[in-house]
Amino acid sequence: MNLTVARHWNARYPCFAQVRRSLAVGLEHPVIDAINARKRPSLPDARERTCHAVSSELLANKGLTDEAYAAAEKAMGLESLVALVAMTGSFSMTCLTASTFGIDPPAENPTPLAE
Repeated sequence: MNLTVARHWNARYPCFAQVRRSLAVGLEHPVIDAINARKRPSLPDARERTCHAVSSELLANKGLTDEAYAAAEKAMGLESLVALVAMTGSFSMTCLTASTFGIDPPAENPTPLAE
């Protein structure tokens, strides 16, 4: 979810930090590359797919369709869905701030965003 949000806002430093963290916990490069290219990543875990889909739809449409909401609630449960929506909003604030003020990653380890 954090990579999806950082990419949406073109937030270079948050994206750099999330890529580094994602790699450290074992997320594969093709998933990161897909998100960076604004494509749907191939995620084997249903919960991860749901998180990406929900965050993407929230950011693109400012809400969820009834169908997306029902599918997410079924996959995650209401409590986890509420937490995901809140985290998407909270991290959006961080990314929007970093993007607006041009907070860049360290020069020795930049994470380029796809154009």
